[in-house]
Amino acid sequence: PRVFASGAFARGADSASASPSGSEEPRVSVGATFSTTRTFTEADVAAFAAVTGDPNPIHVDARAARSAGFEGTVVHGMLCAGMFGAVIGEAFPGAVYATQSLSFRAPVLVGQAVTAEVTLTRITGRKASFDTKVLVFPEKRRGDESAAAVAVDGQAL
Repeated sequence: PRVFASGAFARGADSASASPSGSEEPRVSVGATFSTTRTFTEADVAAFAAVTGDPNPIHVDARAARSAGFEGTVVHGMLCAGMFGAVIGEAFPGAVYATQSLSFRAPVLVGQAVTAEVTLTRITGRKASFDTKVLVFPEKRRGDESAAAVAVDGQAL
């Protein structure tokens, strides 16, 4: 499988870079960050709960979520983490996404904007390692990284 390709939404790279042997593709550099942003809806969360069989009411019942101390219905952490595969697949078409470690740091509520970021941290032969994080933004400060909280973070290979 191909591992290195260019992403249309890369930013901030240093001088170490790589491309497949004999490839005419643009080089991808260690430090490059790829991202995607979205807002999960109640329908997204309900569909994920149905597919996974997760019966926790904080994900589908706003009253239960508030009773548990949240301000509203909570998006599944794994649904947010699923965005990493989308980013890696877009930035590195054909790559095999083999491992992922995750820490869940802050809740994401239905209707909040989130950005999944994947930063290339190491290139070893045809393998790449990444730092991953999902940022959650307060409702009125969407896109303002200084206001964002890390909801999920980890590493991927």
